[in-house]
Amino acid sequence: MLKLRSVNGYYDKSHILKDVSLEVGSDEIVALLGRNGAGKTTTCRGIMGVLPRIEGQITMNGTDITGQSPDKIYQNGIAWIPERRRIFANLSVEENLEMGLTDQSQRKSRFQEVFDLFPRLEERLDQQGGTMSGGEQQMLAIGRALVADPDLLLVDEPFEGLMPSLVDDVADAVAKLSEKDIAMILADQKTDEALELADRAYIIENGQIVHEDDADSIGSDQELQEKYLGVQ
Repeated sequence: MLKLRSVNGYYDKSHILKDVSLEVGSDEIVALLGRNGAGKTTTCRGIMGVLPRIEGQITMNGTDITGQSPDKIYQNGIAWIPERRRIFANLSVEENLEMGLTDQSQRKSRFQEVFDLFPRLEERLDQQGGTMSGGEQQMLAIGRALVADPDLLLVDEPFEGLMPSLVDDVADAVAKLSEKDIAMILADQKTDEALELADRAYIIENGQIVHEDDADSIGSDQELQEKYLGVQ
């Protein structure tokens, strides 16, 4: 579904992504693992077309989307749930969800899918996003992406700053999404949670992919995790 081939990304003169190649198959969950600052978020930004400069090739369902504007990429079926949620704090839950819609005629059915996944959001439709807990905001960020009916979700640090009980709630939601024929990239530092959900995983360090394998193999390789992820 998604393919990156020798992608290089830059902020001004800083060369951040270095020949990154990865792919995500239909209905597949792929973990992108790395320490803070390794290049996970920059990879997501490159896919979504918000890096100042990018080289290489990115294709989605066979269509070259390299250099396209973020709105065109969104319309091509990729939605991004950014780090720290980035919801509209002064808008209600309902208004936040409406911001993600690409087809108003599908509003009712799209909203109902979100409410089936997160009943709490339906209970809080009129509540301002900024007054919700971190876990509820993460649910809202996922819901806002889902109303676009994407083929692929980029989920950046989904478990960051959440209490353990809410980590389980979000992990359950991600697992349910995989049953809805939605492919995902989970860009995360929480190795155990991401690998438990993922089919395959890439490890990124200093903007380069340094290892690729199935999730179970990486999860069982303690030496590899200590070397690249700081897991002890």
